[in-house]
Amino acid sequence: MTPGGGSPNKPLRADAERNRSAILAAAARLLAKNGLSVSLDDVAAEAGVGSATLYRRFSSRDELASDVLGQQMAQYAARTEAERARSHHDPWGALTSYTHFVVERQIADRAFAEVLSSPGLGTPALREDLDRTYRDLQAIVQNALDAKVVRPDLHCSDLLMLFRAVNGLLAADAATATEAWPRLVATFLVAWRSDGPALPPVSPAWDRTEV
Repeated sequence: MTPGGGSPNKPLRADAERNRSAILAAAARLLAKNGLSVSLDDVAAEAGVGSATLYRRFSSRDELASDVLGQQMAQYAARTEAERARSHHDPWGALTSYTHFVVERQIADRAFAEVLSSPGLGTPALREDLDRTYRDLQAIVQNALDAKVVRPDLHCSDLLMLFRAVNGLLAADAATATEAWPRLVATFLVAWRSDGPALPPVSPAWDRTEV
């Protein structure tokens, strides 16, 4: 006990919680701006804590990114589930709303864009979330096909290629991606809705069951 009757551990716990909050906030800023390539030392510097303090709480960059992106993934999963429900009565609206939502999230957060576009990145927990949302995406696309509001050869991989294209746009010129993405998305949507010449077959590498 301290002379004042309080526990000497309480200030330490409060400091630890402040440090953790500062680390997570700094990581969120850097991951959103620079993607998963940020180093833990950069995060520590941004947070104003020592590297040793950060490493005591997060043993790897993947662990830290998983904590930061966990809330975003939960929101992504909830939105995808909601659009799946909507797709039963408004299949085209659900498909377009889902597509715009995902791309807007990609533009706002480079780390989210990279995890979404590259299934090998992130922790097993993040990949499990992506697998679950992909099953909802399959239903959204299938409902659009059943309602005949999209071309008959639309495939889920067409959406994944759009998300990869957005990620490439960010990597090439993040400064202009904010202005460029609406036209890119509109081009894809027009192509998905038009009943033009048959598309080439889906590559086996893209015909998969996970994001």
